[in-house]
Amino acid sequence: MNIPARLLDVVELIEDLPKCGLYRGERGTIVEILSSDVYLVEFSNADGCIREMPDVYSDQFKVVYQHLREEVA
Repeated sequence: MNIPARLLDVVELIEDLPKCGLYRGERGTIVEILSSDVYLVEFSNADGCIREMPDVYSDQFKVVYQHLREEVA
């Protein structure tokens, strides 16, 4: 079962993105939802500096952590 991706969720690549220097298993954070199946994902190095920020299709990653949101009354 696929978990729907949301803003600030952590995702893991399930396929290589060699043009970006990113490979299966790398994790990033969704920073913008571009369409129903395309997301801007930020990939950082160990120091927290941005390495790449590609557009990634929903079939290229899986959600591994969902950012919690508080309900607003």
